[in-house]
Amino acid sequence: MKKYLLATAAMALAVSVNYGALAADAAMAKPGEALDMVLLPKFLGILPFDQAHQGAEEAAKELGNPTPLQFLGPTPENSVAGQIEIITNATTQGVAAIMISNNSGDQIVPAAKAAKEKGITVVTWDSPIPSAEGEDVFVAQVDFSETGKVMADMALSILGADGGKFAILSASPDASNQNAWIAAMKEAMKDPKYAKLELLDIVYGNDQSEESYNQALALVDKYPDMKLIMAPTS
Repeated sequence: MKKYLLATAAMALAVSVNYGALAADAAMAKPGEALDMVLLPKFLGILPFDQAHQGAEEAAKELGNPTPLQFLGPTPENSVAGQIEIITNATTQGVAAIMISNNSGDQIVPAAKAAKEKGITVVTWDSPIPSAEGEDVFVAQVDFSETGKVMADMALSILGADGGKFAILSASPDASNQNAWIAAMKEAMKDPKYAKLELLDIVYGNDQSEESYNQALALVDKYPDMKLIMAPTS
């Protein structure tokens, strides 16, 4: 995750310095360029985003950016509205770049577009804007289609040749990365080799341990013949 965020922060800095040149020419940041950037996770308080913060700080140091990186995020209970509010505030402040792990689906589009209209570079990482509206570039940590196939393969490997019924415990309904992985898994499962696998349900624990635990218990109660719970989340 840290190496991935080094690339993300470097991408944001490069695009900020030479907006619009990314596709045609490799835009390179000037060493020591002072740019105010915001790193916006889905929400605060879980390890992957703490690691992302550490990686982004390392990238800022390597790039010689003297301006402190702003690591801002909402609470899990207020993730969608909180992300939109942080983007809106950053736009008002006139930062150079906002790096977003989107947990708001396309609800975030108006705020992201408003930031772009102000000349702010909007980079999504980990979880993109589904419509891609309002983002300059998305930095993916994995190939979404391949991840979906891996999920299908894991289910088949665990359940064996006889297959079985399983459910998915995901993060949130608006987590576009995990939604894309699950969609890719469903597509992969159209292959006859997965014919004995049956996806029963998809539930959401919002990346919170207690809520996820309760959702898992509810699945066990609801589906007594379920053999597997797959959780593509932290």
